[in-house]
Amino acid sequence: MVKWLFVFMCLASPAYPMTGRQALEILDNENGNINGLYLISGFMAGFTWSNSWVELNGGKKMFCIPGELAIVVDQAVDIFRQELGINPDSVEDPAGLVMLLGLQRVFPCQ
Repeated sequence: MVKWLFVFMCLASPAYPMTGRQALEILDNENGNINGLYLISGFMAGFTWSNSWVELNGGKKMFCIPGELAIVVDQAVDIFRQELGINPDSVEDPAGLVMLLGLQRVFPCQ
């Protein structure tokens, strides 16, 4: 049984990341907007924890939010939308990458 499960998992179609366009569609859908906010909030939580871990282990942070500044989800959505506006071709990139590039643009490390 385990052998067949393994074979099935190997043959199953791979998961693809959500694109910037798909995330934007969720954000723009009035019924799905809360899901879009959760998505962007999840990106922010993940990138913030990753940044902390990298810094704690002596690595170079991906972006540098100054001081005690806290980014609320609406601001993160604005950064995401701005990045798509500045780089329209990025709508086909993974949404997480779009968010990261936006954070790096808005909060570069000196």
